[in-house]
Amino acid sequence: VGVFNRAFCGKWPDGKDLEAFLQYPVPPQGDHFGNKVESFSTNLRPSLETAIGTFSAALAYNRIRANQFANLERQRDGVPNVLCPVGATPLQTRSIVFQGSDALDIERSVELRYETDQEQRIRASLGGFYFDFDRKNVTNLGARVEVPAGRTLLNPNLTGWRTSDGRANPFPARSNQSIEQKSAFGLLEGDVTQRFNLRGELRYTDEEKRQVQLTNILPTLPTTGTQNGKWTFWDWRVTAQYDLADDQNVYVTAATGKRSGGFNPAAQILSEIAYGPEEQLTYEAGYKANWLDGRVSTNVALYYIDWKDIQQAVPATPLPGQPPTGANVFQNFGKAEVKGIE
Repeated sequence: VGVFNRAFCGKWPDGKDLEAFLQYPVPPQGDHFGNKVESFSTNLRPSLETAIGTFSAALAYNRIRANQFANLERQRDGVPNVLCPVGATPLQTRSIVFQGSDALDIERSVELRYETDQEQRIRASLGGFYFDFDRKNVTNLGARVEVPAGRTLLNPNLTGWRTSDGRANPFPARSNQSIEQKSAFGLLEGDVTQRFNLRGELRYTDEEKRQVQLTNILPTLPTTGTQNGKWTFWDWRVTAQYDLADDQNVYVTAATGKRSGGFNPAAQILSEIAYGPEEQLTYEAGYKANWLDGRVSTNVALYYIDWKDIQQAVPATPLPGQPPTGANVFQNFGKAEVKGIE
């Protein structure tokens, strides 16, 4: 969109609210540009051993706040300004574009688990998991543009964002995103013989995602609004292991893996707002051994993966007549088969 871009990075000014900071007059350059990240994480892992087994829990809380403010300076010489109406005569225009963002992420998770005595011939484990994620984000653009006399930068696609004299009316993009996941899992393992072991695992997942695009920098973007999605699925894993010796074994395993779909806040067209889940079916067979009292180990595995509805990040398709935004969106593509040895 221009001959060159420059990003200036430095110290984020203390004691300044983002939205107030972005209002005119635009602050001077210097130590007013840059990034600042504050994070807080904590976890608790209590456990209780009883005569019937072990009860345990894992609780975690993470909070991350990231502020960013950058000066994007574009110099155009005979190049159509992206803010000009389509078909307009190229202008020799100098513009300074300021971009700021303020994101707050909060994660909470709880896992409860019960395990039987691991010395028994038949062993079992049951549990549940809960995960909650919330993100609140505001991104704001402001610009100071020098325009030749008698010309305007008013663009039909940016009505309400620019004034006819080229000054900025900051139009913030506000979005809230949330994820809530609930799952239950179980494991049953048994020693069929002294050397032969079977293990089965099962997991049920219920995941809900919500995205609320309160306002957008470009009011015409289709992502303005609310998107909701809910996915439920079962995953399983079966493993058989035979011990050739105390320090050597062979094994085979089969398992499924699923990932829920989601939404793209950077989507420019309706067909790219949402993407669906992906699924894998994996088979593996291998050999493991330790030698020289454990100082040397050998691991060999053959594997095959059947992959469906692959999620892949690709450049977002721009609106008609507009340049690429540089943002990526997730989309589903076809199938894949992976075969390998390691």
